[in-house]
Amino acid sequence: MGLVYVIEDEPSLRNGLVEALGRLPGVQAHGLALVQDGVDLLEGYPPSLIVTELNLPERCGLDMLAELDARGMDVPMVLISGCLEAYREYIPERAGLVALAKPFDFNVLLQHVQHVLAPPLAVEEPIDAALGIGEYLKLSCLGDHTVEILVFSDNASEDLIGRLVVLGGQLWSAQDSHGMGADAFLRLACIPIGGVACNGLERTSLMRNVYTEWDALIARAASLRDGSTANPQFGLNQDQPTFQFDPPGAFTPPQPLKCAPQDDGPGPLVMQPMEGNTHTLAGGPQPTLEDYLAGANAAEMAGANAEALAHLERAMVIYPGHPEILLWALRLRG
Repeated sequence: MGLVYVIEDEPSLRNGLVEALGRLPGVQAHGLALVQDGVDLLEGYPPSLIVTELNLPERCGLDMLAELDARGMDVPMVLISGCLEAYREYIPERAGLVALAKPFDFNVLLQHVQHVLAPPLAVEEPIDAALGIGEYLKLSCLGDHTVEILVFSDNASEDLIGRLVVLGGQLWSAQDSHGMGADAFLRLACIPIGGVACNGLERTSLMRNVYTEWDALIARAASLRDGSTANPQFGLNQDQPTFQFDPPGAFTPPQPLKCAPQDDGPGPLVMQPMEGNTHTLAGGPQPTLEDYLAGANAAEMAGANAEALAHLERAMVIYPGHPEILLWALRLRG
């Protein structure tokens, strides 16, 4: 497929993008912190695609377009930014140039890269095979997403054997047929699985049962898989005696997960026009705190207190314990 430059000054996001893109068949992803780092490599190692943040130190990501033109290079680009609207008027009309607003669904980016770089037959191959439970968790948390991650059996791909919930970039809950919590994630991460699916969430009624940081759990799972740490059944409890690991069977949730999928949740690649030939990749970005508060304020001003309260309740899922939201909700409830 080809070489992909990932230009992003935030190390954890850059590394997550490089890792995810590098798992696509035939893709070699190379992470860079600055535009100039990419410019220095252009002639010696010409890329097949460039993914770049717009707001970078020293030089803007858009500067890469001029550098490509100066060398007569026609390279597709994906512009990513948390403040895309501020750059909209500066983004030129250009074939092969698309924009992606942060936070974004990593599946949308992976599908676009596969579509641009892969041979026609490979475009039909599912991307789920490229990512495992750990990769989905990492990318969901790095992207501050609110999602459910479903894990399916290696023996029967339609059998659901586990479920994770990520709220606002935090691993909120994990469950398999043996129970819930951090150990459930570790069990799922240490057995062969048939596939993983990721769906956007608006809210969940499931209580939190994982309080360990997601990156510590991923590192723990890696040590369990390579045999450097014993006892996957008891996960983080080093004092428990080791015993034969019993993989989970068919999934029987101890408590049902109730959620409402987002209308604009993950799905096939959607291109929305910006101006001319420049497009925005739509992947279901999460509303900000300001969005929720603005919606609540507008509803209350219109006398729709129930609607205003609904906005605040959705905000409390992603921003638990926020004093302004809690006091406002208490006032509306009377």
